[in-house]
Amino acid sequence: MFHHDRFINPKNNREGSANDMKQIKEFCQHYRCDRLDINENKTIAEVKRKMGEISRKDFTKNSCLIVFIMSHGSENDTIMAKDGQFYSFQDDVVEYCTSNRTLNDKPKLFVLQACRGDKTMVADATPSMSYKGDLIIFQSSYQGAVSLRDTQ
Repeated sequence: MFHHDRFINPKNNREGSANDMKQIKEFCQHYRCDRLDINENKTIAEVKRKMGEISRKDFTKNSCLIVFIMSHGSENDTIMAKDGQFYSFQDDVVEYCTSNRTLNDKPKLFVLQACRGDKTMVADATPSMSYKGDLIIFQSSYQGAVSLRDTQ
């Protein structure tokens, strides 16, 4: 878990995020996640160091990897660290997880609570349009990749 709610620049602090963190911890305990690795308010260098550890860790005895990230976000799936710098979700998180061969053929779930830009969703007068501001989508494969199914 990467929980960024306190920043060097206090105007970026995310009030109320501690409540979300508490609920995530309870969820993980309820579903017997045996090892919670909570990383709060890390700088970009500390995030990259932790992801380097994950890329080398032995996950042979684990059934999956779940990564939660809560922070400010911006376009191109970038996430703000404590020092106000942005790291790339794709390059600095996903790539490190997928490079770990002990995670091959195991689900890798990523749950992000972060903006993806600064635009707000505006209601459309077209009746067929629906509100999507509270939507989360989990997909079985990465964009452009096939989804594999084990017939056994």
